[in-house]
Amino acid sequence: MAIIYDCPNEILHMICAYLDDYPERIQLITSLCLVSKRVRAVALPFLYKTFVSRRRGNNFRLLKFVYALINRSDIAEHVRNVDIELPSRVGSLSINHMPTSTTEFWEEAKEIVRQAANKFQMPRGIKIQWRNHFDYDHENACTAILLVQTSPNLQELHLRYDQGVIAILPWSLELMRIFSQSRSALGHDAFPALHTVRLSCRLHKTRGAIRFRQLTHLFQLPNIRHIEVNGCLEMSLGNGSLWDHCWQGVQSATLETLIFRESMLHANALYVVLRSCKALKNFHLEMDLLGPAWNKFDYGRLNQGLAYHVDSLRTLCIGFHDKAIQQNQGHGTMSDSKLLSLTNFAKLRSLTIPLNMIVQFPPGPEAKGLAELLPDSLQGLEICNTILLRQYFGVLLQYLLKSRITSMTQLRTLQIRSLNPLEPNWLIVAGMLQERGVSLVLE
Repeated sequence: MAIIYDCPNEILHMICAYLDDYPERIQLITSLCLVSKRVRAVALPFLYKTFVSRRRGNNFRLLKFVYALINRSDIAEHVRNVDIELPSRVGSLSINHMPTSTTEFWEEAKEIVRQAANKFQMPRGIKIQWRNHFDYDHENACTAILLVQTSPNLQELHLRYDQGVIAILPWSLELMRIFSQSRSALGHDAFPALHTVRLSCRLHKTRGAIRFRQLTHLFQLPNIRHIEVNGCLEMSLGNGSLWDHCWQGVQSATLETLIFRESMLHANALYVVLRSCKALKNFHLEMDLLGPAWNKFDYGRLNQGLAYHVDSLRTLCIGFHDKAIQQNQGHGTMSDSKLLSLTNFAKLRSLTIPLNMIVQFPPGPEAKGLAELLPDSLQGLEICNTILLRQYFGVLLQYLLKSRITSMTQLRTLQIRSLNPLEPNWLIVAGMLQERGVSLVLE
């Protein structure tokens, strides 16, 4: 014990930092906290830096943590990363197994709501709604408390919704929007350190999951750099809906990475979103199908949206959610419109794209080679739809033969998906590319 007591704080800090790099050793930090108050004071930032909660059985970790925040407000200043799984519909865990008296907890929680609403001058109706959520959707209500309490230093936020339908914006996200507006009205930034937001929900094929049109407040965060939405539907934004005016004037100067996974997004919606970002470096779109109309997707409109980032984009990935969609889109053209301006993206390093998004099927006599359709700065190219039939292999070969790939001095890898990677003709392509310093990768 004397050795621990004699150890300088700097050494204790290094020990905690070392243990913090390995999540399975968090119990060792907890054990160190039992040694002395001095050790506990040093270890506290590492203990509460990351909070993770999953809805498995009777897991009341979220409620217990919020209870700790209510009783010890100093804990909140150490929280940097939050990862919570929540119900997307009202009705959640029973409140009969709280760490203390249920009545006492809810009274203290509602007092926190009252204080926060008054401090940040939130509308009276919002305060009433927030308090009422404790009666039927207390997990989202508690998450709202957590977000407000940790807002000054929170850096990364991941909200996972365990059901596939979100009819309205969950209260935790709604309160985040209201809180941001209230802080802005007072001349202050809400969530000044928050740089990464991830939202996840299983996509519902007809009613959707996360309605992206409701998330303007995320783009207005002062230091946001990364937004990722998994399970997103948006077919009305940009088509003259009432939501269009909400996006007017939205301009994120800090956002660098925008990712959509398992998404059903109309091209006009993507245009509005891309227009609302100033200088994206990375854009990832993983498409899902929405009936026959999805084949009418307007890549020309997407092309217009990407043009806002012609001087900044480094990674562009446009792919498909599952293999069935990937193969279907490999049969022919998805639309008459194409991505025609890729040669203008002078900083583009990595490109993942369906082949028929940039070339014609079949190629006409005036068709350009593949290299003439892509920027010289490209280092890696992945063709994400599956080359199914022999005639499509022939089309690909024609475009490669037309190409002056030697002009693409940075290109190092070409990745292609094929139902028959052992096809002898691939050896011809591999040899041709190898002569030009390009490696062929078949999946």
